[in-house]
Amino acid sequence: MREGYWINYQTDKEFPTEEHERWVRNEKNAKKLGLSKTVIDKFDDFKPIKDRNEFIFYLVSKAPVMRVRRHGNFITFEFSTRSRKRAVLEAIWTHLMGKAGPFTGMRIVNFATHDTVETLYKDFEKSMEQDDYEAVLRRAKKIELKPKYQVMANMLAEDFLVTESIPE
Repeated sequence: MREGYWINYQTDKEFPTEEHERWVRNEKNAKKLGLSKTVIDKFDDFKPIKDRNEFIFYLVSKAPVMRVRRHGNFITFEFSTRSRKRAVLEAIWTHLMGKAGPFTGMRIVNFATHDTVETLYKDFEKSMEQDDYEAVLRRAKKIELKPKYQVMANMLAEDFLVTESIPE
């Protein structure tokens, strides 16, 4: 069974979902997640299902939210931030407490920096307990975005920097 969540790492609110796109397209859910009216008003620019990946990419690029997907003993966290990395890692840690075992696999993907970290929960937890979140980030490898996502990332960059100017 697949398990998913939307997490707002600014408000520390999380919402379970079996289907990310359908859940967040419900305006009531989008507001609960903390999406702005400006972001919600753009929903119709993306065709349901057909533009699913672009839609998700847009959301994580324009709001302090991350998509969480669990597949068996492996969990993926997807977000986009340049300035709030510590807040993201703390939200991930909070989310996993009591849900992950030491050998749960983790993939942490930051679309803004093109970084991905693959680690085990026990190693992630050790770094976080030592207040050494930079140790997690040092394991990052660069990912290559598909050309259409790279173009989208470049288009969103200016607005993104304004969105992400909230101090930690």
